[in-house]
Amino acid sequence: FVRSALRDRPDSEVLARLAATHPGRLVVVGIDDESGGSTPRFFDTLTDHGVDGSIVYGSITEIGPRPFGTLTLVLRGDGADIDAAIASLSSFTTVEEVTP
Repeated sequence: FVRSALRDRPDSEVLARLAATHPGRLVVVGIDDESGGSTPRFFDTLTDHGVDGSIVYGSITEIGPRPFGTLTLVLRGDGADIDAAIASLSSFTTVEEVTP
């Protein structure tokens, strides 16, 4: 229920528009204090793998005293580097690669 109320994931129409205007690979990453998913940690991980990332969509709210939601990122770089960055991100938060 909470996930559907947030509207923090792009629908198919928005996803197609994002893909058309932001070259790279789109991933949705979870934001949640319990798993350690935080934006500085995301971008540190991307930098460690030589990958450039930008936030292109998302929503974060507080549930109780904790942030919760998702961010859609566009990742740019070498395919193998992006794969390694996604694997590293997956070690501490949810990551889903999405396509239109």
